[in-house]
Amino acid sequence: MIWMDTLLEAAKNSNHQELLAISAMQTAIWDIFAVHGYRMIDTPLFESYDLYSQYAPHIKKDCIKTIDRDGEVLALRSDITLSLIQSVAQEYKNRDAYAKYAYISPVFLPYQGKHSAGHVFLQAGAEIIGSDATDCDSELLDMALKIVETLGVTQCQTAIGSVAYMKGLYEAMNLTKEQQEAFELAMEARNGMAIRELSARWHIDEEYVTILETLAMSGGPYEDVIETVRSFCKNDTMRNALERLDRIVRELRWIRPQERIYLEFIASNHLDYYTDMMFKIYALGAPYALVSGGRYNELAGKFGKARPACGFGLNLQLLREYIELYGEKKAEDKDLDILIFYSKSDATIWRSVEILRHNGWRTIAVKEGTPIHTNEARWVFTYDEAGFTGQSDMSMQKLLWLTTVEYLDAVDEHTDYR
Repeated sequence: MIWMDTLLEAAKNSNHQELLAISAMQTAIWDIFAVHGYRMIDTPLFESYDLYSQYAPHIKKDCIKTIDRDGEVLALRSDITLSLIQSVAQEYKNRDAYAKYAYISPVFLPYQGKHSAGHVFLQAGAEIIGSDATDCDSELLDMALKIVETLGVTQCQTAIGSVAYMKGLYEAMNLTKEQQEAFELAMEARNGMAIRELSARWHIDEEYVTILETLAMSGGPYEDVIETVRSFCKNDTMRNALERLDRIVRELRWIRPQERIYLEFIASNHLDYYTDMMFKIYALGAPYALVSGGRYNELAGKFGKARPACGFGLNLQLLREYIELYGEKKAEDKDLDILIFYSKSDATIWRSVEILRHNGWRTIAVKEGTPIHTNEARWVFTYDEAGFTGQSDMSMQKLLWLTTVEYLDAVDEHTDYR
């Protein structure tokens, strides 16, 4: 199914070739989800605005809001994970069961690419609910990489970090939530001066200032950075977080021995529900992450039943843009296989067209003089009193013979079709 952004951006995805490309992307993604055992799911297009105010305050300002007939403020869906976890927690009968869900649905949130921007995009994603096992995290990482690779992205870099590790550090520093958010923003900007200024304002011990600066300014191949990061551990929360990351990386490398994995702790937690491992997949030349995800073990508990969960999402519009700019170039396909200009309308022409279509050839027949570009088709023929005449290296008779042996029996030249 192809979703189009007609609600807010009428011209978006109106190009035929782009629609075909997006459709092909969706098919490839669904195939990957299917072989990994994920079930399709969709969530309501409108959600209570309070959902975003409470659990994703960083994106609530960008929500598109309306009011229903009862006066409740609603928002167009701005985050599918929130909607999905709420639905599973409140509506599904067996809420304790292990479940794997996948979706491709529109999300109404501003986005900015290198040459494209908008307020609505198609998001593809997957969620594993009901297990805290690290193999779930490594499976999602592997599946996300398979998707971008299958779609033509050849040079990827996977960056992982841990919200739990940073939580343990902030606990050791005795930071308030306001102070934590300020440091997160400074670290995300890799702004050492801001880290120093905030630390001076709140009288932070110099040891912790050094740790924050190092985490913000460093980052690199997992094996090169992990021991430095491990030396900063101040409590069991930080140590346990790194042990979990070690297991995830080890499991991912069982199936991807050469995968380039980078360790970074600078990403601020704009979606407040992440609790442990977070990851992003980058590609050469892209100013944005192609995929992002992580673990959010506490989110389902907000809706009644606590269940561990992890997942990821990707913006198909941004992925499509990247592939167009940097992906493997493929020969552009023609819109049609066969274009026939006819001057005589009879059973032969129309039954021939039907046979060709029945056998999978994209075929149209138009009256001579119809304004249509012949370069839209792989083969061009004419049909008149003398029969078919080929304007290519393949005769119509040969094509029909190759297509079906039923051609001669099907054509009745003495019967008018129209």
